Amino acid sequence: MKLANGDPAAWAGLRLKPRDLAKIGQLVLNRGSWNGRQIVPAAYVEESTKPQIVGAAYLYLYGYQWWLGRSVANHRAVDWAAGVGLGGQRVFVVPALDLVVVTTAGMYTSRGQDRPPMEILNDYVLPAIRDN
Repeated sequence: MKLANGDPAAWAGLRLKPRDLAKIGQLVLNRGSWNGRQIVPAAYVEESTKPQIVGAAYLYLYGYQWWLGRSVANHRAVDWAAGVGLGGQRVFVVPALDLVVVTTAGMYTSRGQDRPPMEILNDYVLPAIRDN
């Protein structure tokens, strides 16, 4: 997506395969490290996933381009950071579980587009995780 002056719109229009979006999540989960190489400074990842402003509803805190939330997994609260895209595109990073979850959908005009990704995370993925 481009702005009227031809500059890229950094806030919209990114198109990735789910596998590639998961790689971004894994990079954040690894605090900026990829295959043992520091790609993004760890301090930047940490700062971007810390609360910067208060949001609304289940997306109650916002970092720098990351929504921050909490879910319950097997009777314990787990914090996550999520990249949220239009239509149901999500990447959830759950550090306490060493987990990255990607959802994709095409609900671009739906007012309830936020529900299915949260249901996938909360009702299917998190309950399937068992402690060793």
